[in-house]
Amino acid sequence: MITLLDSNGAFTFEELQSVHQSFRGKTPSDKEVRRSLYALRTSIKRVRLPKAKSLSIAGKKRLLQPTAVVLEGMVDVVVAILDVALFFGFRIDHELARHFPDMCGYCKQPTCICATLVEKPKDRLILENPPDWATTKTVRDFASMLWRIYPKPKTEVGRLKMTLHLAEEILELLEALEQPSNRGELILEAMDVIEKPFDIGYTFGTNIAPLVALRYNNSKHH
Repeated sequence: MITLLDSNGAFTFEELQSVHQSFRGKTPSDKEVRRSLYALRTSIKRVRLPKAKSLSIAGKKRLLQPTAVVLEGMVDVVVAILDVALFFGFRIDHELARHFPDMCGYCKQPTCICATLVEKPKDRLILENPPDWATTKTVRDFASMLWRIYPKPKTEVGRLKMTLHLAEEILELLEALEQPSNRGELILEAMDVIEKPFDIGYTFGTNIAPLVALRYNNSKHH
């Protein structure tokens, strides 16, 4: 019996990773991780703006509304990064907190102002150790924090750009997987990927943490 996650998203990444590992039953192979990421990138690259002016992903179940289809795809991305973390043995809460330490890593502001600067800082702040709050912040809290740091316009064009940017980030992660000995770069790329689904969710006014819980709570493995 797999533990149920809080349906409102009030669970930690440590709890999520534990449930994911139980759900998986075994550590995915390197080949499985790559295949999953390649499939995700292909699907995300096919995101388009249909006449209804709502995002949809080609090939997904048509019984879902366009917005729900895109959000389902964002949950797929989170699950894929859970596989990456399981394969390489790192804690997502620790790494998210190190790479997104409650502020923009470049301008060092609680809400990013890089777009207003004449010259964007080149060096990114990545903490050596995770802050104390890393293990207690819920997935829902992490999603809210990321949205506060990097607020995005709730426009169709903005969503499309963000989704295509996500495809680029997945490609960069796949390239990092070619050199697994560079663990720091691999984790950096994985964190840049997992941040995007939460941001995209918020452009629809949705914190996707409850949707992640729904994916596992509705699993046939229960």
